[in-house]
Amino acid sequence: MAVKIGINGFGRIGRMVFQAICDQGLLGSKLDVVGVVDMSTDAEYFAYQMKYATLCGALVTLLYVTGPVMIAGFQVLQVFGWKGCPEDSVHGKFKHDVKIGEKDELIVNGHKIKCIQASREGPKALPWKDMEVKYVIESTGLFVEYEKAVGHIEAGAEKVIISAPGKGNLKTLVCGVNHTEYDKAAPGSLALLLPSAVYLLVQNVLVLVLGQSKANHHVVSNASCTTNCLAPICHVLLKEGVGIEKGLMTTIHAYTATQKTVDGVSAKDWRGGRAAACNIIPSATGAAKAVGEVLPSTKGKLTGMAFRVPTPDVSVVDLTFTAEKDTSIQEIDSLLKAASGSYMKGVLSYTDEELVSMDFVHNVNSSIYDSKATLQNNLPGEKRFFKVVSWYDNEWGYSNRVVDLLMHMIRHTDTGSLNRRRQEKAEDSQCPWSVILRSCSISSLLLHVFRLQRSPSPSPSAKFCSLVEVAMAVKIGINGFGRIGRMVFQAICDQGLLGSKLDVVGVVDMSTDAEYFAYQMKYDTVHGQFKHDVKIGEKDELIVNGNKIKQLGSVVLLSQDMGVKYVIESTGLFVEYEKAVGHIEAGAEKVIISAPGKGNLKTLVCGVNHTEYDKAANHHVVSNASCTTNCLAPICHVLLKEGVGIEKGLMTTIHAYTATQKTVDGVSAKDWRGGRAAACNIIPSATGAAKAVGEVLPSTKGKLTGMAFRVPTPDVSVVDLTFTAEKDTSIQEIDSLLKAASGSYMKGVLSYTDEELVSMDFVHNVNSSIYDSKATLQNNLPGEKRFFKVVSWYDNEWGYSNRVVDLLMHMISA
Repeated sequence: MAVKIGINGFGRIGRMVFQAICDQGLLGSKLDVVGVVDMSTDAEYFAYQMKYATLCGALVTLLYVTGPVMIAGFQVLQVFGWKGCPEDSVHGKFKHDVKIGEKDELIVNGHKIKCIQASREGPKALPWKDMEVKYVIESTGLFVEYEKAVGHIEAGAEKVIISAPGKGNLKTLVCGVNHTEYDKAAPGSLALLLPSAVYLLVQNVLVLVLGQSKANHHVVSNASCTTNCLAPICHVLLKEGVGIEKGLMTTIHAYTATQKTVDGVSAKDWRGGRAAACNIIPSATGAAKAVGEVLPSTKGKLTGMAFRVPTPDVSVVDLTFTAEKDTSIQEIDSLLKAASGSYMKGVLSYTDEELVSMDFVHNVNSSIYDSKATLQNNLPGEKRFFKVVSWYDNEWGYSNRVVDLLMHMIRHTDTGSLNRRRQEKAEDSQCPWSVILRSCSISSLLLHVFRLQRSPSPSPSAKFCSLVEVAMAVKIGINGFGRIGRMVFQAICDQGLLGSKLDVVGVVDMSTDAEYFAYQMKYDTVHGQFKHDVKIGEKDELIVNGNKIKQLGSVVLLSQDMGVKYVIESTGLFVEYEKAVGHIEAGAEKVIISAPGKGNLKTLVCGVNHTEYDKAANHHVVSNASCTTNCLAPICHVLLKEGVGIEKGLMTTIHAYTATQKTVDGVSAKDWRGGRAAACNIIPSATGAAKAVGEVLPSTKGKLTGMAFRVPTPDVSVVDLTFTAEKDTSIQEIDSLLKAASGSYMKGVLSYTDEELVSMDFVHNVNSSIYDSKATLQNNLPGEKRFFKVVSWYDNEWGYSNRVVDLLMHMISA
């Protein structure tokens, strides 16, 4: 006979759970969903929410603009019925028959479902007894504590599944990992016989006196979507003997309904109150630690953090860990692939294709391991330090696990054997000491949370180096007037160098239309309006602050005919020495490549190794490295200089999209993922930025490797470096060293913040690297003093372009 189910909370997860019940063919056959609870009881609106989804892909702008506006109360955006090929990013309509019945009643596939008004008194006031509900899915996100969720039991239900991380004396179960630990005869039966206040007192006494208690299995948690992604990976690594000595996790997570469309109030989580659709937002998460609840051998070994990014669905876990035995990427790939086809099938999946986030929308698995994105540290002989990457649809995959757990519990529960308490709710509430006993919950004993107080952030940094006077303005040419070429020119203007120290006589690009160049300079979507005077001169000529600049279509003309001494090479096309040296052949004296260089050239990063520039040596063509290397290298420089050291490290940069990416899916034969739509995807990408630190800090050579996730923000990126120090240290010491350096020898290159900031707060920041002390993590393994995650921000356009100008001025004055 179908078991009667109630769903408390019909938001994102509540609706997804209901759809999963329908899609799995359980509605009416095994499960009878008799009631759903939310703030509204409008069955017509419930039907509307269920029946219609929103197009992504080509209509991603509609999703970003319209979708979040609907979050107030109920969010209309839905993930329903995806049936496309892996490359389609489209959500379709609800596949089942939905009708409106009598007042406050939905009829789905012929089954009647009552729409119930949420009660101010919480779960204990819901009509589960009268409706004969046996199981409740608690998906409001409000009643995650045992003391609150148990109200459903008081109201007449037998079991409760919380679709979120639970708190208090309850069992956490993750399907495919520890779901078999569910005990139908766990001490939940005692709770059904005693008044809840008495039972809570008994439990708290056991905890306080004995230091432990057996969890109750009548209220269980399905953990978080992130734990459901990470735990299966860890389970396989442990089961197959690879082991996990310690690990630090980052999840790049889609925004959720709890976030804000525009900056709003969020008193407990300041960063969480910032606009979700245009920011990378660091966030705390207990998802990694929670793995220890379902895999006890990992307890204390895993810690993590999240970056919320502007995608509506699908997230990705990035775990950097040390294995307990020597292994390889190939072995890890093989073990996870084998597990995904056998004992982890339906929970863990495996891909070796070049996929991006929208390819995993409506994927039913908890975790999809990405073999293409996994990394091994390339230190010679290193066989234990890895970065593994796994995707998850944080709505659909997770909701299917809630249903799987529900069905597992039903199969393993003899509901007739439970001597259920049938007391009226009023009896318990009338007990004169019930309020006092309820206040004895474990959580109430934690009255004070002490937080390390950090010093205020330093004042805005000045120029990182003092420049000697240049007697006469040096003639400069800029080859490539795209994002970086224009930003370099603006930095020259903003620093007051145009006409005084530098004479930019020509810029080269595909077009020579001065009027269009003026338009591009004057208006910028990210950085705002150009602050300087721009006029159109003679044919193909710009006049900026009275200085004439020729618009050219030929590199030869730039150098030979105009007396150019220094060229900023910012096309991205001539990064090899053999190509860039063509500027020298054309008459220039020096070339700065505003990108990672290739071949026989010197890489210089301001504030790190710029003093190694030798005018007399073969330093005619130099590279300013990448924006990411310019962010990471200053952090590494301080750690090395101050004696902390870096034994080994794996880096991830969560990077804003760039001009080379596609607005919609397009052709990219060399980088398949790079050809996918930038504005709606999290896109893994290769980067040599971490390895390149070895070029400017030789002692790190071979110790650092990294990868990138491109996300839908137009500017500002963030480096996440997980590393092992060469000596015992602490977060406090690392903070102190980086703060001191940012105010002294690294001033103007490295900055420091201890405020709750998000990516848009760093737009137009002139520093190469802004260390975020609030986001730094230390692995919490007892006695662990060498395993850390440090986080630093960078405006990948403006900060970097200012360093190109700084390097130019250093070379001129050397």
